[in-house]
Amino acid sequence: MGALMKVIAEQGDGPVDPLAAHTLQILEAIKDTKHSLEEQITTVVIEVGLLQGDHKTLLERVRGAVAKITVMQPTVKELSTKCVRMERKFKMLTDRVEDAESRAHRHNVCLVGVPEGKEGPSLELMEEKWLVESVLKGQPSKCFSVERAHRKPIRRQNPGVEP
Repeated sequence: MGALMKVIAEQGDGPVDPLAAHTLQILEAIKDTKHSLEEQITTVVIEVGLLQGDHKTLLERVRGAVAKITVMQPTVKELSTKCVRMERKFKMLTDRVEDAESRAHRHNVCLVGVPEGKEGPSLELMEEKWLVESVLKGQPSKCFSVERAHRKPIRRQNPGVEP
């Protein structure tokens, strides 16, 4: 409004031209708007500059990640192949262990239907006694020995009926 006052002061004591006063108000509003827009444009320019810097940094990081991935791809492929080989070897070794365990149990004797409580003080002694009486017809032999004995759980057919 300072320019408006200068125009009015220059006109002297005469009547103030309403059109000139209105024009001066519009010019003053344009000046204020221009100043506000300049401040906002400056802020936008600063923000765009910051975004460009962030974009550049992000682009460098992505390029670095792509380079690392490219370097690691052969190693990952090699490790994947190695893992498949190890899985096959593990399966083969597992099969061998199972085979060895089944071979180790081939000389076992299973007695079926021995009622609970008939073994006396030791299940091993009861089985050894049974083998001498039944298989060897009472003639003791040093060809065999009972290393261990255990019961295998069975399902009962009917309650009260012995297996």
